[in-house]
Amino acid sequence: MTAKINNTEKENKELEFTIRNILGLHLNNFYQENGLSVPCKTRTITEDKIIKCNYCDFDVSFNALLEGFYLDSNSMISVIDPMNQPIICDTVFLQLTQPEFPYSVIYSKSVLIDNHGKGLTHFTTSPEYDKYYFVLRHRNSIETWSKSPITIGLNTTFDFTE
Repeated sequence: MTAKINNTEKENKELEFTIRNILGLHLNNFYQENGLSVPCKTRTITEDKIIKCNYCDFDVSFNALLEGFYLDSNSMISVIDPMNQPIICDTVFLQLTQPEFPYSVIYSKSVLIDNHGKGLTHFTTSPEYDKYYFVLRHRNSIETWSKSPITIGLNTTFDFTE
């Protein structure tokens, strides 16, 4: 297998590769073919192709209010360091699980949430699935799951308060 970069990095973080495949190539990222960009799990290329591969990262922003810290008007108290970081409430774990049984955790990140329950995290890997269940875990709260799998994009937003 040989891969040749045909052009330099573009602003949208897209690279174009010419893939010459002898034994079969497994791609574990986004690919674009016929103008359609599709996240893929594993794809075998059986012939020479030009593949446009996007960088394999994505952002997830979410909103969650923790019952024990809730004040009013969608705000929470600062728990981590009220004197030096008065706008940070606490740390939670955001997990992305398989969309079907056995619902294994694929990604897990520790995320700071602010006093209004907003959190943002960045994953620097390619999504293995196009949809995930979102799981929010906190040291002093009940684990909370999304009602259904959420479609992953470059900037995905989810609200646990709805």
